[in-house]
Amino acid sequence: MNQEIREQLGYNPDREVLLMSRNMAPDGSFHIYAIKMTNEDIQAAGERIREAAYSMLEKVAQDKLNAITSLSGKAKGEALGKLFSEISEDVNRVYTREQHDKSQPVVLTKPAAKYASYLIEVESLQAGIRLARVLQSYPITDSALYRDAEHFYLQVGLKMEEERVVYDFRKTCLEYADNILVNSPDLLHLEEAGKKLIEKDAIRHLTDMQG
Repeated sequence: MNQEIREQLGYNPDREVLLMSRNMAPDGSFHIYAIKMTNEDIQAAGERIREAAYSMLEKVAQDKLNAITSLSGKAKGEALGKLFSEISEDVNRVYTREQHDKSQPVVLTKPAAKYASYLIEVESLQAGIRLARVLQSYPITDSALYRDAEHFYLQVGLKMEEERVVYDFRKTCLEYADNILVNSPDLLHLEEAGKKLIEKDAIRHLTDMQG
């Protein structure tokens, strides 16, 4: 694969460095990007990395971490999620638009990730029953039902074998649910602070209920 990429880009090892990165698509496949860099490119990239590092260090200063840990419940999860999002933005800024334009997606591989965990928020048990009935036809590997003080949550594991299936699944969830999260750390909070109503096969059990 590496040889194929070098040939497509006309890579010269005497004058250039070849970097490759993989970006995961929603269906679990990977786009592989290859970038040729000169000494000037390396210097500019180092400066961007330094700026991003300073920004990230500021965001995780102890007083800001203390502010997050002083929260509780959903507010803590939201604050932590915001922190991770801001750090991700810093990381993304390492790659300028100019550098992105120089990169070329030269290989597409299918799919490396074949599973995703969804946390689906619904307003009531009846809403969860309705959602379960429309989700039962999808390739679901596991499911559980949780509740906190305000909402019900369906945790659903989905096989990500076809992009169309993933798209339809998410579209269906958005039609019937109040919110949907993928591979969310909020599930850990529910495990600790919420109540697990159905430990496994929640989709099947909810489908059998009257609602």
